[in-house]
Amino acid sequence: MAVRMRDVADAAGVSIAAVSLALSGNTRIPVETRERIVSLAQQMGYRPHAGARALRTEITGSLGW
Repeated sequence: MAVRMRDVADAAGVSIAAVSLALSGNTRIPVETRERIVSLAQQMGYRPHAGARALRTEITGSLGW
């Protein structure tokens, strides 16, 4: 089963929003917390879901007619 952002948030004891901000490199999250979240995400094998990202950004990276 894929590791979700919610799983990383639960393991780190923070909100999903904090995980999102930390993984995007936002400086609103304290450095210590950001490093802990990024480290946990790597240890857990978190990978952003390409389909979810495409829905959010409206960019699929595929060609079509």
